[in-house]
Order: sequence, then C-alpha cells, then structure tokens
Amino acid sequence: EIVNDGIVMRSEKLARISLMTLNFNGYLRNPNNQNPTPEQTLTPFDLPKMYVESYGVRNIEYQHSHIVQSEKDPAFIKELKARLDENKVAMTQINLEFGTAQSISNPDATGRQQAVDHVKQWIDIAVQYGCPRVMINQQQAQLTKATREGAVDAMKAIVRQFVDHGAA
Repeated sequence: EIVNDGIVMRSEKLARISLMTLNFNGYLRNPNNQNPTPEQTLTPFDLPKMYVESYGVRNIEYQHSHIVQSEKDPAFIKELKARLDENKVAMTQINLEFGTAQSISNPDATGRQQAVDHVKQWIDIAVQYGCPRVMINQQQAQLTKATREGAVDAMKAIVRQFVDHGAA
C-alpha cells in the first residue's frame, strides 16, 4: 500500500493506471523551445521518478514529441531506459501524433507512406524501450469514406511491422 496525501492506494490497483506525459506539457522543457517558461523545469528523464514519488504510478505513456531525440540519439534512449529501470517504471505506450501531413488518413498516398515509415521507426524505438505499444493518431478529421481504404492499407502495413518485431 502507498500513502500519498493521506490517501491509501493499493499497489495492485495502481498497476492498472498509466499517466500520459501530455498531462505535464506546462512543466516539460521542449528541446525545440529555446525560451521555456519558468514552470518548464522538467525533462523526460525526470518523469519516472516524479510519477512514483508523487502518484505511486509505475506506468508511463510518453508523447513522441517529448522524446523525439530518440529518433537520432542512441544515448538519449540509453539514459531514459536507465531512468525507467532505476525507478521500476514501465513505458507502456508511446503516443504518436505526427500531424495531418504524416497521417494514415491523409488523402495523399505520399503522406500516408510517410506516416507508415515514421510509425515503423517508432516501433523500432519502442522495442528499445521495452514498450509494448504505440498509439497512432489517425487524424479523425481526415478519416472519411474516401480515405478509409488507404488508411486501412496503411494500418495493415504498420501491423505487419509489429508482427515482424514479435510484438504481436
């Protein structure tokens, strides 16, 4: 049992809870923002410890934009994985939100293929973190009867990538 602010939380119940890093946008430094606000003091490396100490939660869902350095920096992956392991926190999902240009629902085949390729890259990254899933934002406004077939084909290509990695 964990006591936090006078509330007793049973660990087996907490095991069913995961928190998204999106909830902490106002406190996270964005690597692309050269002028963070005074409140933006946290890094992705700080979150595993904060989740355990503040909430007793050991499951984390990162927005891909919060760990985008993973695309190019193996040292970033190694450091974040070490922080997760040190705090006994599991990365349970990476939320992929690439926008409308790289969307599985994009009416343009090139945009859909870019989305598939980018998701495949993140599947490889998720495997390195021991993360069992990625969440793909299909851009609901773009998903129409006219784009459905292309979106289904794109999703099938993504599923094949997951199967190839033994994730399914």
